[in-house]
Parts: sequence; C-alpha cells; structure tokens
Amino acid sequence: MVCKFQEINDFFKKYSQLLEGIDETELKELLEIFPHACKFVKTLDEDIVNCDDLELVSQKSLELLDNVYEHEYTKDDILKFAAVTCKIFDIVGAPKYHVPFILVILSKL
Repeated sequence: MVCKFQEINDFFKKYSQLLEGIDETELKELLEIFPHACKFVKTLDEDIVNCDDLELVSQKSLELLDNVYEHEYTKDDILKFAAVTCKIFDIVGAPKYHVPFILVILSKL
C-alpha cells in the first residue's frame, strides 16, 4: 500500500516521468487534495488499479475535484483520462497503486 507522503515521494522519485517537474513541496500540496488517502486505500479489495474497471478511481478523482475546485469535468471525462493514465503507467512500467494513480490524474487536470 502506497499512501503516506514518504512512500508517495519515493514512488515518484523512482517513476519521475509520471509527475515531471513537481518538487516535494508541490507534491505535498497535491497530496493535501487527497485527505485520508490511506483510509481510502484500506477500503479497497486490491492494491492495484484495475484498468478494465476504472469506475472506482474515476469516481474518487471526481469526488476530490468536487471538494477542492470548481470544474466542468464529467464522470465520462475522468473515465477517459483514467484510461490514458493506465497507458502512461504501462509505458513507464510503474505499478498502478491507487493513490499515486489518482494523484497523476489530479495533477494533469
């Protein structure tokens, strides 16, 4: 389970292509958008995002966006972006842990 700041920071140092140009301070700010990340992950049946069923990560991403920003993204927009994010993680060879995956989605929107 990758959900604490140091784990997430280490993850993005290893797979730096996922969040190019984001330093530790910006990563902390991004993580502040996702309060209780570990609690969310503990409610899941699996550690890795299932790219064949992106409903959960899309819903959580939309919920986090709704709580922080005014935006015009729809659930379908987020689903499409999640599908692209799956491909990006595949290209980089990064495991699709839920919290880093959702943080990448949020950082790109």
